[in-house]
Amino acid sequence: MLKTAMSFLETKGYKVNNHAAQMIDICYQWYGGEDIQGFHNRVTVNNVEYEMAHTGFAKRACEDDANLCEIVEIKAKDETTTEYIADILNKNSFQKKIREPLELISACGTCAAYVRMKNADIYEDGSLNGGEMEIVFVRPDGVVPLTVERGIVTECAFVADSVENSKRRYSVVIFKLGEGGKYESQSYVLDENGIEIPSRTTIVTLGEVCPFAILTTAAVNNYKDMDGFGLPKVYNAIPYFKVLDLCFNVL
Repeated sequence: MLKTAMSFLETKGYKVNNHAAQMIDICYQWYGGEDIQGFHNRVTVNNVEYEMAHTGFAKRACEDDANLCEIVEIKAKDETTTEYIADILNKNSFQKKIREPLELISACGTCAAYVRMKNADIYEDGSLNGGEMEIVFVRPDGVVPLTVERGIVTECAFVADSVENSKRRYSVVIFKLGEGGKYESQSYVLDENGIEIPSRTTIVTLGEVCPFAILTTAAVNNYKDMDGFGLPKVYNAIPYFKVLDLCFNVL
């Protein structure tokens, strides 16, 4: 679904980890209860095609895993800062919206979130003024680590899709470290054909604090060529999901 936006990143000189993308896509198929080609589509001994029923156990397992996570308390250095953070989280409906990323982290191993200033004034030098802080969550298939140092993602790109006036749109946001150790945000909007809409491109200079967070599973990722990505639990559990579906259909 996001291949169009990924192709745009490659035109900008960035390399997309297709190996990780394929694993995440497989996890999505099981998590979403889709027909797995070569498994759920079968034929009888009389060569009659039929489709196996799904138990949907991958979704249930991820739900239960996510329900084990609970944010008990958010406490900063002082009371004023704590109240400020709590206000931002409340305005972004954090307690409700975090449930989906938690499930997807369990399913695919990785999710992300970044902060953007909504309705802010952007000056010619790339600085910002005013605006409201918004937390944007990114699905696993939209996370593209660009620089990974000692297992920590320091530069990253995020892609997502949406619908505007019944037309598909893609957003691409790139966070790169610039001069003086300050982050630069490059935001692009693409049309349904993956063509950049220049009037909606913005480049903003941020501060030294990393404006994004990569959320992963706690388990060590034992797969090669997945730098910056967490362990996709569903991928490891596919043999068990197959057994459950087979037994369900036999019974």
